Amino acid sequence: MALITPSGQTQAKKNPAPHKNYDQITRVKEWDLFFQWEIADQFSQTYDYQVVVNADIQLSGSLKTVLRPDPGFANTWTNKEDKGPAASLAYKGQKTLKGPGLRDMVTTYKGQLGDLGEHHPSAQLSVNLAKGTYTLGGGLTYLHTKIMNDPYFKPEEAWTSLGMGSRDDKQKVTYLSEGVTTLAGSDEFPIIIAPFNGLDPMSFNYVKPDKPLGYLVPWTTVHVQWTLSPGRQGPEPDVIVEIAGYDDWKPEAGANEDEPGNILSVDAYLQGKDGKLSREKAKKFTFELLETSRIIGVCCNHPDAGDPALDMKFVPDSNKQLKVTERDQKAETKEGEFAKAQANITSCDYGGTSRLKVTAEMKDGTKIVGYLKGDKSKTEIPLPKRTGDSKIADAWKKSMGVTGLADNDDSATDPEGNGTPGDGLSLYEKYRGFMENGKHIRLKPKIKHIFIVNQIGERAEDGIKLVRSNTGLEIHDKLKVNREKHEADAEGWVNFNSIGNTTPYLGKKWAVIMQVKSTNPKNPASSQSHGKPGAAKDVFIGAGMNPGLEGYSIKKVGKGRVTTDAYASTVAHEILHCLGVQHHGDSDLRNVWWAKSEDEMGLLVIKEYPKDPGGDAKIAGREIHVFLENSKQELSPNSRALVLPSPMYVAEQNGEHSGLEDCVMRYSCADAYVYPKGSNTRYLLTEPEMPGISLCEGRNPIVVLAPGRLSRPRYGSATAGDCKHQFCANDAHPSGK
Repeated sequence: MALITPSGQTQAKKNPAPHKNYDQITRVKEWDLFFQWEIADQFSQTYDYQVVVNADIQLSGSLKTVLRPDPGFANTWTNKEDKGPAASLAYKGQKTLKGPGLRDMVTTYKGQLGDLGEHHPSAQLSVNLAKGTYTLGGGLTYLHTKIMNDPYFKPEEAWTSLGMGSRDDKQKVTYLSEGVTTLAGSDEFPIIIAPFNGLDPMSFNYVKPDKPLGYLVPWTTVHVQWTLSPGRQGPEPDVIVEIAGYDDWKPEAGANEDEPGNILSVDAYLQGKDGKLSREKAKKFTFELLETSRIIGVCCNHPDAGDPALDMKFVPDSNKQLKVTERDQKAETKEGEFAKAQANITSCDYGGTSRLKVTAEMKDGTKIVGYLKGDKSKTEIPLPKRTGDSKIADAWKKSMGVTGLADNDDSATDPEGNGTPGDGLSLYEKYRGFMENGKHIRLKPKIKHIFIVNQIGERAEDGIKLVRSNTGLEIHDKLKVNREKHEADAEGWVNFNSIGNTTPYLGKKWAVIMQVKSTNPKNPASSQSHGKPGAAKDVFIGAGMNPGLEGYSIKKVGKGRVTTDAYASTVAHEILHCLGVQHHGDSDLRNVWWAKSEDEMGLLVIKEYPKDPGGDAKIAGREIHVFLENSKQELSPNSRALVLPSPMYVAEQNGEHSGLEDCVMRYSCADAYVYPKGSNTRYLLTEPEMPGISLCEGRNPIVVLAPGRLSRPRYGSATAGDCKHQFCANDAHPSGK
């Protein structure tokens, strides 16, 4: 079998580098070969003994076959078929033989493929990728009919071999074209005709001889063309994307949207189907971030202003070996030969999301999209690792035990409170988190949370602890609102960066803003709260309330003393009001005025006025009867136990002082109380009451028999009570169950 080396396009001065089509050519498992011959010639040749041959020949043919890898040779494809229908041939010719003593002998040759019967194509392609050249060889052996004009000779079938020829012109070398794997070319070669055996082309030679070789003359020329197209190709290499720590990675951010957070390192490499690093090389690797989120701020409450920026990006300083474009959403290697590449993704938000796509462009232009190592379905890899449409990292959901919950879930039931589930924050917001005193925190999703801006300072912390211990709420009381830190707005809105995004948002979450402020000029020690679940919340602790030792209540019990922090109890009381917890009742007479007065008989009596009459006869009072708790003897207006006139706080049965004595929501400021309910009888307290430090359950009082105390409760059962089950942390759904 002869060989053809394509010729005619590029002069070779040096050995070329390995060809750029190396990857794709070596993957070809089948080549589709189409080969054409053409001969059209007339000639006359005189031989020994004055034998003259006149010939007229026309031949056109083609060969179409499939070449497959030769197991014995690298980069070689062959086809040696016994039989096949892949050739076509149109062949006709006539030869006249004349000579002394001979009559003219005329032989006619003709044939079409349908007439010829069997044919046997064979071909071989060898590619030299080091030089960028190839050789093609083979031929077609076919059966045709030969008819002579001599009756002595009958028509007969004859086998003829038509070769592809050979070429070895080292001054002409055609190299494989870059980016094109279809091999095509044309050439022409000398051919000899056997004068007596027929017009059949017999063989080709490398070089036409200078003189006739016996009877193997005359010479003519065959014109050939060929096309080799890649048929079935071998599998392309896989592009494997490996992300260090991917399963556990959660996005983090810097101090603002322009500062980088944590980095995710991505490695991409070519892998063969055998699982080993591929020998093929990519021309270029491209890393792309798709549908990157743009959420305001870096978490739910920081910073407090600014346009939303892209939450994940290829920061150029972290990818100096790559070209970063498209607003830092695309990074690619320069063109060259790469078996692997690496990129770094920087997070700029604690709740950011994106999808990573990695593409390897091979030398032939083929683009192969990578997939996450171990999961071929992940060609657009979710960042962070998450399930479905969720924007929350799977790692966080798993660690918190909330894998099956939706991003907008707010179903926490701990603590129970008034039965309203959740705290008004979506699961996503708890995941994205908040800044508290400059430190980022992600919230526990199974617990209800509240926020406090404590502008009072350390003295209020014990009161916050009382709320925490009695409710079980997760309290974040270190929020700062100053020039450097804006972790809540002026009204206490803490999730202000959640609104206006595509992320789950249930409504405004309000922090309790606490400060020292007197709201009652007549009583600067009084405290007050404004707000309720679903609204802004303020707690004002009176400036007149002593934060020092006088802010504690001390009570003798036997030979000992009990000390209670009245300041802390007051702080807790007002915070709980902001969470919807009510007083035990609202029937106390509250602040009244006791004074001496004469009745209609002119007798000196004690009268109770709604306020200091100040000599105003229009302010009516009523006569009351005052007793000490441990005595049945009514006190006279001139009793040393009384200082009249005097402001008094009078409690009523089932009012603010009623219920569990130790409940932080029960008032403990009464000077006297009404008993029985609605009567004119008043009992004067002879010892101060201790402020509560717990939350009651149920409405019935617990009777405490202190020395000198009557064996009955002072204020009766609470009208409301059950404070343990009144509080609500949910600002988005404050109405209850």
